[in-house]
This record gives sequence, structure tokens and C-alpha cells, in this order.
Amino acid sequence: MLELFVIFSASGVILWTFNGQGYTEFKQNPASKCLNPFIKKILLEGRGGTQKVFEHDLYSLKWIPSKELQINFLAVVFTGLLSKAGYLDALLCQVRKSFFLFWTRITASLEKCTADDPLALWELHRHMSEDPSFSNEFVNIYESLEKSSREIKAKSTALHDFSLSALKSRGKHAEKPVHALMKERPSRILKENRKKKDRKWELSNRNTQHLDYSNELEGARNHGKIEELVKSVQGHSMRTNPPIASEEGTEDSTPLGSSVYSFFSGLVGSQTITKESLSSVVEQFKRHLVSKNVALRIAEDIGNALISDLTGTHKSSLKALRSVVRDSLVRTLQQLLSVKPIDILREIRAAVSDGTLPFVIIFCGVNGVGKSTNLAKVAYWLLQNDYKVLIAACDTFRSGAVEQLRIHQQALTKLNEIHKGKGFVKLLERGYNKDDAAIASEAIRFAKNERIEIVLIDTAGRMQDNEPLMRSLAKIVRVNKPSLVLFVGEALVGNEAVDQLTRFNQALARHSDTNRKTIIDGIILTKFDTVDDKVGAALSMVYTSGLPIVFVGSGQTYTDLHRFDVQRIVDSLLL
Repeated sequence: MLELFVIFSASGVILWTFNGQGYTEFKQNPASKCLNPFIKKILLEGRGGTQKVFEHDLYSLKWIPSKELQINFLAVVFTGLLSKAGYLDALLCQVRKSFFLFWTRITASLEKCTADDPLALWELHRHMSEDPSFSNEFVNIYESLEKSSREIKAKSTALHDFSLSALKSRGKHAEKPVHALMKERPSRILKENRKKKDRKWELSNRNTQHLDYSNELEGARNHGKIEELVKSVQGHSMRTNPPIASEEGTEDSTPLGSSVYSFFSGLVGSQTITKESLSSVVEQFKRHLVSKNVALRIAEDIGNALISDLTGTHKSSLKALRSVVRDSLVRTLQQLLSVKPIDILREIRAAVSDGTLPFVIIFCGVNGVGKSTNLAKVAYWLLQNDYKVLIAACDTFRSGAVEQLRIHQQALTKLNEIHKGKGFVKLLERGYNKDDAAIASEAIRFAKNERIEIVLIDTAGRMQDNEPLMRSLAKIVRVNKPSLVLFVGEALVGNEAVDQLTRFNQALARHSDTNRKTIIDGIILTKFDTVDDKVGAALSMVYTSGLPIVFVGSGQTYTDLHRFDVQRIVDSLLL
């Protein structure tokens, strides 16, 4: 009855899984597809304290956290069987207790181990993979509870059958007519009749009117939204390249007594720094980097570079030492992230000179990462540079997607008039349930005929493991041969974005008709203002994919678009 049981950390590290029958690996289990939506909609949005059951596709999920260890315990069953799985709460509680004992035993051998230490979590994961004792205990708990549940249900069914037969024999089993029910509980029935109907998201060849909410957005409401967008950026210029997030210079603003530099304080003195004296210090520093979501392989490379730079030196003051540490870190990161940058304005100017217009940019990514919003930010930036822009509404699936772009186009047009720009922005839309590749092709032809320099193509969000939708996206790229394909990823999900980017690239390459291994050209990283100092996922994305981060999004207004800057990342890593 239990389809999946997962134990994972608050940072998203999966420590242990129990799969339903017939599945040997976690990713082969269809129920595993529920984990990412659960993390995004429940944990990241802070609904874990109010919602008791989360439903996704055919599955229902129940969970319980361990606040002390920052660990989550999640059980998945088929939705139709949830009422029959009354033992799930007891299973979650007993497994949490058993896990705590296992954790205590394993981490006792780890020096200065804390529950949120990533290296300790990896060590725990290794022990749980090699030591069968926890798995055996889980199976015993699960089978015992399920057996008890079956026995209780058997007794309950027997009692119910006896009561029903007794009622029938006494002639009291006749159902009451509808008018009698109305007299008994009219308020309940009327309330049920007034219950709000859910919006339908499925597409149909015969009717797509339920997706179009233009009537709801027209009039004062539409006007108010446009005015709000215009007011939020009025007076702000984004000519040439978008600014870096902070314009306060590039000097090191990290406090002298920060915890990172305190790692190296013991090296200050009259003695020459040796490789042996550095080993324990660099190990602490690597743990610090991993705690900020830096991939372990990058942390290892940074540690080796620091050892190479500092060995044989003599530093009489912490200030001198911190300068060497910071310079070494900047130099190492720049070498690790030495990917070819993308200068979009220069490439557009080259296309103008060569007569190869329009310059076409496709925006792709998973659901809800902010593709349309960041497309509008890029459009505003291009308008500020006096270019003519056409937006193609190729998300023909998400309800309200076309209307959202329509509002952006009207707001951008008004801003362009206020700034007296020489360019313009237009929208090509063909409604819902249409061939998105055909709409993109029509937009490119229209732009060519009207001498519009740039086409920005919005696409529907899709999960990276959805094969039919990935084939559809590959068709848009294959048919229209864009100048750039930009992957829009969310900084908030940490290293999950690395997996999304990698699998998007693999799927597009697999379904393309070219020999290119990399179809995606660059990255837009959104919601960067929400990750505080845990910026390591950005480094991991660049390091793993070899693709540059073109823009960083840090808000909802059109000017919240910045260039990715390594030195700013270094400042965050040193805090």
C-alpha cells in the first residue's frame, strides 16, 4: 500500500528511500515525481505548518519534520487508498524516533558534527546505504503497523456487516427521499451548491475559452496593473548593460573578524606557513563553502588552490593574510567559471551589420520560475537601447499566460513613450491550444517583414522529465533556429536547478537534428534576492554546465535585472 517513503534534509539532500514493489531505484518510481512539487509548494512556501496532506497527480503525501535535526520524513500512497492507510501517522512518528537513534550512533564518531552540517549528512547517507540495520528496522515497523491496520479493518467490517444485516431484518434500511434531506440539513446542501469550482487546466481541441481570462483583466483592473508596473520603474534607466546588483565598488567589504578569516587566524605569526598547517584550516573552509551550496568538487578545487597559494608564505598580520585568501578565492573562481560570456547587445549589433535579423531569443525552463516576467525585463532593457522588439506568446497551455504578456506589452509601450524611446514593443498572440512552434515561426516571419530587430519567444513551463513536452520544446528550437536559447532557473531551489538545467540540455540535444551537445546558450537566474548568502548553486550551475549566467533577477520590477559578478559572489562566500 505504501508507494514511497523518503527521508531528506531541509537543504534537499535525500538520505534514504523505501520504494514500492517493483521499483529498484528511486527515480524509477513514478511517486518520486511528487517530491519536487512538494518541496516547492509546501516547504519553500511555508505551508508545512498548516497543510496536513499534499496531493499531486495520483498520489497523496503525508509528512512529519524533525526540527532538531532539520530532517523531513515523507510517506506517499495512492490518493484512493489514503483513507485505508490510517497507520501513516504512527509510521512517520516511529520512523522519526528510530532515525534519531541511528543519527546519534553514527554522528558520535564525527568530530564537532551538527545536524545541518552537509558533510555530516553525506556521511550519514553513506552509512545508511552500507548499513542495513535501519532499513531492516523500517520494514519491521511498516509491516507491523500494516498488519495491525488490516486486523482492525477486518473487525470493523465484520461489525458493520452484522449491524447492517440487523437493520435490514428490522426494515429500517430504506433511504430517505431528497426532500427529507433538504429539510434536515438545508444549510449544508446550499453551501455545497455555492462551493467554488476549480479552474480547469486541461486543453481540449473543441474548447479553450476556459483558459482565456482577458475579460477578467480588462477595464480598471487591467489599467491599474499597467499603472503599477509603469510607476515601479519610472525614471530608472537601463541603457547598455544592466547594472551589477550593488554599485558600491568592488573593494572587499567583508568584516575583518568574520568566521571565514578566523579559520586562518592561527596561521598568523613568525613561522612560515606549511602545507601541513593548512590542511585542517582548509578542511574547515571547505565545509563552510559546502554549507553555502557550493558543490563539493568546487570546494575541493578552491581548497587545493588556497594550499598552493599560501604554502611557503609568511604573514605577520591577519589583514595581510585575508588579502591573500580573498585574492586567491577570486582568482580560483574566475578560473573555474572561465566560460565564454554572452554580450547580447554586441551580438545584436553584429546581426544588424550582417543583415541576419531578426535576432531570436527563446526563453525556456520549468513551471513557475518567472520566464514571462524576466522576458519582460529583457524587453525593457532592449527598449532602453532603442531596439524594436516583438514578443511571441508561445505559452498556449498556462491559463492567463497570453493576458500576462499583453499587460507587460502595454506597460512597456507606455514606459517607452514616457522615455521617448526610438524603439517599440509588439505582441503576437494566437490564443490557446495552438502549435507553439508554428506561432514562433509566424512571429519570426512577421518581424522579418516589418523589420523588427528582435523576437523574444515565451514558452510554456515544463518539468525536465516530461518527455512529450521536452520533444515539443525541441521542435520549437529545431524549426526556428534561434540566435540564443536561455534557460530560466530559480536560485531558490538550490542545486535542484543544476539538475533541471542538465536534463533540459540533454533532452533538447537528444531531440534536435544537430550534432551540438549543448543547445542552451546561457542562464537567467531568478529570485536571486531570496537566497541570502547561499549563493553556491549559481557557481555549481556554471561549473557543471559550462554555460554563462547572462542575467540575475532580483525582484519584480523591470529594472531588477543584473549582470552576474564573480566578486560579489566571493563577498557572499566569505561572510
